[in-house]
Amino acid sequence: MLAEARSKGEEPSDFLKMTELRYGHIPDFKDAKIPSWTEALMTPELLDEWWRIVSPREFQVQALVALKTMWEGAPKVLSDEAKANVVPWDSVFQFVEGYGLSLSK
Repeated sequence: MLAEARSKGEEPSDFLKMTELRYGHIPDFKDAKIPSWTEALMTPELLDEWWRIVSPREFQVQALVALKTMWEGAPKVLSDEAKANVVPWDSVFQFVEGYGLSLSK
């Protein structure tokens, strides 16, 4: 986000400046490499594979909370075109509940 703001000639937000001050000395933060990714649909098979990986139960709830956080944050890094296709978290939540998993809103 810092690089994006600077590339546009904009002043980074105070939050970004403070984050840079706090973590800027850490090489993994300063020289972070954003991994490439491929957009894919959430399918029951994909959710089932992910669910087998995040076990036992205490990690499953933490993983679902992390998924919710990432899902709601994703539009911040997507193009305007991709943002138009983002599925609202409530729909994802209904899918997860319909699959037999539970997570409080």
